[in-house]
Amino acid sequence: MFGLLASGCASQHGWRLTTERTCERDASPRVCVQASPDHGHVLTLADISILPGECAQADDEGHAGALRILASDPRGQGRKRWVSVRRGRITRLTVDEVGRVRAHDDRCTNRP
Repeated sequence: MFGLLASGCASQHGWRLTTERTCERDASPRVCVQASPDHGHVLTLADISILPGECAQADDEGHAGALRILASDPRGQGRKRWVSVRRGRITRLTVDEVGRVRAHDDRCTNRP
């Protein structure tokens, strides 16, 4: 965890929803929430909220680092987690039934 925080924080402003499923090798950080299974959680990261099946991307100047994710269930209960996001990577999130967020990342590619 210390190494994650020591690397700095990711951009906290300028995130937007995106429908693009491919990206360039030097693209700004991108986060996608897996659509299934969907337990009704809403994820908040930086200045945007996303639902299962959606993706968000930092603006062009968005830098990589630790990004705080808040998973809120349908009753409004939330769990926080820090994840590492990097340029040229898509960070894929899954959320279990109690709101635990798991993350893994894939390199950007121009293939769907």
